Amino acid sequence: MTEKKESSGWLVAFQVIPSLFWVFLIYCILGPRGMATYLFTLPIVGIPITAAGALILSGVILLGWEVVKSTNFGDKQRAELVFSLCAFGGALLFLLAPNFGTYFKTEVFLIIVALQFLDGIIGAMVMVAVARRDIGFMAGGGG
Repeated sequence: MTEKKESSGWLVAFQVIPSLFWVFLIYCILGPRGMATYLFTLPIVGIPITAAGALILSGVILLGWEVVKSTNFGDKQRAELVFSLCAFGGALLFLLAPNFGTYFKTEVFLIIVALQFLDGIIGAMVMVAVARRDIGFMAGGGG
């Protein structure tokens, strides 16, 4: 019989933080002025990449990773879905609140909020489909 190894509290807490939250956090640290910073040029096609482009590209890649992670049905995934929806709500609040001035009123931040929205909605839809499948298999229905 194998024993299930318990993870430490910090590791579990780190696993349930949505990946797109880190994109939001990097935007908050760099700010709108930091988004225009030139990083490098793609050698094959010669496209200059700024911090904004790199942040959006990493957000799209992390959204794909979040969809893959939502195919499991467990306590961590449900907690991450709740945190993902909370992160979207917080980012939407920053976008719509008039007190923050122009710091969060950029197209880059709007795209980050849209990615967080898609993360929550797609994650919920995939998790419901997986739960229906798993419950159907447990009941012997097969789906």
